[in-house]
Amino acid sequence: MLEEIKPVLVFGGTFNPPHYGHTHLINYVINKMHFNHVYIIPSYHPPHKSEDDVVTFEDRLAMTRIIFNSQKLPAHVDISDIEKYLPVPSYSWGTLEHFRQKHQNAKIYMLIGMDMYLNLQQWANYEVLVKKYNFIILKRENLRVAKISEGDILLDNPYWNISSEKIRKMVLDYSLTFNKKLELELLNFVSSELLQYIIEHKLYF
Repeated sequence: MLEEIKPVLVFGGTFNPPHYGHTHLINYVINKMHFNHVYIIPSYHPPHKSEDDVVTFEDRLAMTRIIFNSQKLPAHVDISDIEKYLPVPSYSWGTLEHFRQKHQNAKIYMLIGMDMYLNLQQWANYEVLVKKYNFIILKRENLRVAKISEGDILLDNPYWNISSEKIRKMVLDYSLTFNKKLELELLNFVSSELLQYIIEHKLYF
C-alpha cells in the first residue's frame, strides 16, 4: 500500500514585525493537523501595503527567523525567502504555484484569517487560487461566513489578537524612554532576542 502523502502548509504575511501570535498559531495548527512541510514566508513586496509602512524585507526575514527559531519548532517548519526570487508584487497565487511545483503530489493549504477569506474574490487570480489550492481559515469572533468551500478547513483561533501595529507603537514609545515596564509589556508579544534586534537596527522609530 502506498503511503499517504501529507499536505503542505503555506503561511505568508508581512511580519512587520512577527510576534508570538504568529508562532502560537503555527504551533496550534501543526498540532491539529499533520503536514509534510510547513513554509513561513515573509512577503517580499506585499501588494496591499504601502512601502512607507513596512521595514525592509531583509529585516522582516531576519526578525521572522529570530522569533520562530526561539520557539524550537519541528524540523519540517522552514522560514522561506522564496518571494525574493519570484515576480513582484508578491501575489499569493505565484507563491503557491512555486510550492505546487516543488511538491507536485501533495495537497497545498494556505493559512489565512477569516477577514482574508471573506475577501478572496479581490485577490489576484482568484479563480486559480480556489481551483488549485485549499485554505485553513482561522475564526474571528466578529466575522462569520455562511459556508466555506469544499476542501477548506475552519479552525478555532485562540491566538490572533496580537497586533503588529500595536507593537510598532509600543516600540516607538519604548525608544523614547527605554522604560523597564514598557519593555516587560513588549516581551509579552516578542522574544527578547527580537526586541534586541529591533532596537539595535532602530526599526519603527
